[in-house]
Amino acid sequence: MSMSMEAQLAEYRARRRREALINATKRKIISMVSLNINQADTEPLMPDAQLIITEGDSNQPADFDTEDISFKDILNDNKFIIMCFTFWVVVFMVFVHFQWGAVFFVLSALVFIYANTRTRTRRYGEVSAYSVFNKDCKTIDGQLTAEQFEKELRFGPGSVT
Repeated sequence: MSMSMEAQLAEYRARRRREALINATKRKIISMVSLNINQADTEPLMPDAQLIITEGDSNQPADFDTEDISFKDILNDNKFIIMCFTFWVVVFMVFVHFQWGAVFFVLSALVFIYANTRTRTRRYGEVSAYSVFNKDCKTIDGQLTAEQFEKELRFGPGSVT
């Protein structure tokens, strides 16, 4: 028995949706494990979701949400933060039991520091904290310049506006 063209098309679209969801979930998990938070918060959960839904029959409801979910939204959830901290404490206690607690703590601190520094490249038009990398060597607001420092030494701190 051969399937009708509509049934084959519906099966193909369902398979594509499943594959897109699986690939998006894999990318999210890999980005979370690799601590590349900045990359994870710019990618939508389902990049091809809108394309797949518009290809399908408009009478059929979508079986997943196409709303973009960023990793930053997940991190803002207090339950997730409490769960991660609890997991860290449990693993830390295991390492303390095996007398590797100090090593685990130091490595955790290094991972935390690395995860909270910006690892992505600058966006177009974004100024750098180092003025030599900016167009026309423009400084950012609040940066102490040599001229400002010299004025403060000569005329006092009230002379600089």
